[in-house]
Amino acid sequence: MIPLDVLFMYLLIFRSNYLIGKLRLASGFDQDEIQPNINRKTIIGIATIIIGGLILAESIPALLRQIYFYYVSFGAANLDISYFVFCGAKILIGLLFLGEQKRIVNFIARKSADETKDYL
Repeated sequence: MIPLDVLFMYLLIFRSNYLIGKLRLASGFDQDEIQPNINRKTIIGIATIIIGGLILAESIPALLRQIYFYYVSFGAANLDISYFVFCGAKILIGLLFLGEQKRIVNFIARKSADETKDYL
């Protein structure tokens, strides 16, 4: 199975033009290239949503795992709650990324617009 994977990776990386020709992926198009017309704020907004979602996807299971371990070892005398605080802060940051997305996008767009004015 490994030689087949290596062959597939070789074809995708080094012989992509061969695959495009064999599968006729480039035929039937009127234009050679696609001109995306996406605003900078839209891209920053999508990135903000993805980052907030990734933070939440990582932090919520970690917090639930720590809560489970806390209840399993409830009799332990030296439980450290710093990880609870850390996971809670990460969840709060993720929720802020999702909830305050427009403010974050406007802040970043304003800062980048100010920096581009300095270069001109």
